[in-house]
Amino acid sequence: MTKLLLIFTTLLFSCFSSAQTITAYTEELAPYQIKNYRGQYTGYSVELVNALFKQANIDGKIRMVPWIRAYNSAIKEKNVLIFSMVRTPEREEMFHWIGEVDKLEYFFYRLRTRADIQINEFNQAKKYRIGAGANSFEYEKLTYLGFPYVVSTPRYDQLISMLKANRYDLFFSARRIFKGILEKSKSSPDLFEVAFQIKHINQRMYIGMSKSSDPALVKQLQQAYKQIVNDGEKERLGQIWLN
Repeated sequence: MTKLLLIFTTLLFSCFSSAQTITAYTEELAPYQIKNYRGQYTGYSVELVNALFKQANIDGKIRMVPWIRAYNSAIKEKNVLIFSMVRTPEREEMFHWIGEVDKLEYFFYRLRTRADIQINEFNQAKKYRIGAGANSFEYEKLTYLGFPYVVSTPRYDQLISMLKANRYDLFFSARRIFKGILEKSKSSPDLFEVAFQIKHINQRMYIGMSKSSDPALVKQLQQAYKQIVNDGEKERLGQIWLN
C-alpha cells in the first residue's frame, strides 16, 4: 500500500510539474546573463537556469529586462524566478532562495591615469564619487554605508563612459562583473586598475523566487538545483563560463 501511494504521489507530482510554466526575469550582465548578436540568451546563469528547468521538468521562459523591472516583477508576481540576485539580510524574507549562482569579491576600480586617487582603508573612499548600477546591490550597499557621492544609472555601459570622462572617480563592482561590463561596452581593460579590494564585502548571488509562489513548486526547484549540483552540472558550467 505504501509503495502504491508513493508511485501515485510521484506521478501526480510529475503531472503537476509538467503543467507548470514559469517566467524567470534577469538583466543583461556578462558573464552571467548575455544577449548575443542573434538575440539569444546565454551565459553562465542562463545556462544554469535552463538546466534547472530541464531537471525539474518545467516549461520555463527567461525574460531579460532592466533590473528594476525584474525585481518588481519578482516581488509582485506569483511563481516567478529572478537571477542573478545578491542575497542580503534585507532581502532574506522577501524571496524564496532556490540555489547559489556565484560568490562575488568586490573592488573599487579607477582609471589607470588617476594616480591621484589613493585609498588605504575602506572609509577613505567616502570622499570620492562612486559609480554603481541603479537599484543594484552595489548602490544599496553604498548608500546604506553612508557614502555621500554615489553616481548611478541603469546602464552599465553609460557608467563606464562616465568614468572614462572623469565624471566620477571610482567604480564599485565585483571582479567578474566588471570584466563583463568592459567587454559589453568594448572598453579596454588596460584603461583601468584596482584602487582597493574590499575584503569585508563578499557576497553571493542566487536564483530567487517570488514569496507568493506555490510552496510545492519552490521545493521542486530547490530539489532540482541540488540534483544539478550533485551531478556536477553546475561545476561544468562554471568551468565553461567563469574560468
